[in-house]
Amino acid sequence: MAQLELKPEADGHAEVRVTVLTPEFDAMEPKAVELRLTNPKEGVEAIKYDLMETDDGTWSAQVLPIEGSAGWKVDLKILIDDFTATHVEGELSEAVTSSGRNSQAHRLGRSPLP
Repeated sequence: MAQLELKPEADGHAEVRVTVLTPEFDAMEPKAVELRLTNPKEGVEAIKYDLMETDDGTWSAQVLPIEGSAGWKVDLKILIDDFTATHVEGELSEAVTSSGRNSQAHRLGRSPLP
């Protein structure tokens, strides 16, 4: 499981922070996390980002070309160890405050590898 926080910026881009969680909701320390975003309704094919680990144990990327969360599908590839990877998938909701610039948290569930 993972919690994804999307922070829209004034320039039309966004920053994303991901916390990877165990099934018991404890923080996990994976070796790597890759983010893939698609927006089928808008004809946007997969955009891939290798997330960078931060000092607080979250994984992040900046300058994502996302103005709003509507229609975006998320696939996180999580490398647990050298031999084990899993995918966590979900959709971003349209939960935006009236200013449209506040962070949005999204909980993504686990799904098996294809």
